[in-house]
Amino acid sequence: MARDMAARLIELHGSGHPDTPRETPSRPVRPNGEHLVLVNGGEDDQTLIREVAERLQRDHGIGYVLPLALGKDLKSSDISRDLREKLKLCTTMLVIFKEGPEHQVHRRITEFLKVAPQRPKNSPASRLELCESIAAKQAFGYRPPQMRVHRCGGGSCAADCARRLAEALT
Repeated sequence: MARDMAARLIELHGSGHPDTPRETPSRPVRPNGEHLVLVNGGEDDQTLIREVAERLQRDHGIGYVLPLALGKDLKSSDISRDLREKLKLCTTMLVIFKEGPEHQVHRRITEFLKVAPQRPKNSPASRLELCESIAAKQAFGYRPPQMRVHRCGGGSCAADCARRLAEALT
């Protein structure tokens, strides 16, 4: 029982490690400059992806765009083309990983790595960020060297993830 209580305290308050989720302070972080973030991830994380995107806009004033979802009027080639075009416009791609599935998230990162060098010469360098939930069933197994990883969780994974990205953009 003592171990369970200790584990719960660490979960709630963090271990002091910089990647450990922490409580979200009440004051929003407002990064300088204009940022447009493509928030992406696997099909099973669509609700969380939308929540993070909305938090970025509402709490931190950061613009976002979501990828198109496969529907009856769209083919997978339409979705891929749309994603490539959005990646060329965005300053950051934020990938969310909690439920995945992991192979879909791998594809999103691979697409980013292919498109990033094709961005217009006068555009700012694009950033690749991953918010990995502490509640993820497995550790995410794709870590390109230029990708910054944020371990998120605590009270609200969406709020924690949005805040960590806002801090990284300041």
